[in-house]
Amino acid sequence: MPAESRRSSYGEGRSIGQVERTLILKTFPGFAKLSAASIAVMSSISRERFFPAGTVMHEPNRPVLAFHLIVEGKVQTYVRGQKSQVHGQRAAVGGLASLTGDPRG
Repeated sequence: MPAESRRSSYGEGRSIGQVERTLILKTFPGFAKLSAASIAVMSSISRERFFPAGTVMHEPNRPVLAFHLIVEGKVQTYVRGQKSQVHGQRAAVGGLASLTGDPRG
């Protein structure tokens, strides 16, 4: 699934701290009601990544090993080689597939 992105405050070469990462995580649907302790754990084990436009985030027919929370930009997903959906800010990509190891994403 290629990532479409633009240069931003979260762009290449910039690293954010755990406090900022924690605040960002709280803005995602499903995480807002988690306890501060749970968000802190998630923040401590997560990391930010920058994907230039056109980057393939998950290779077809290979197990998905991570899920991504989109902070800025858009991600185009594909199903069996066909464009499926465009996901934008505050969306999650690869969640269930990463838990099951499903190569279909």
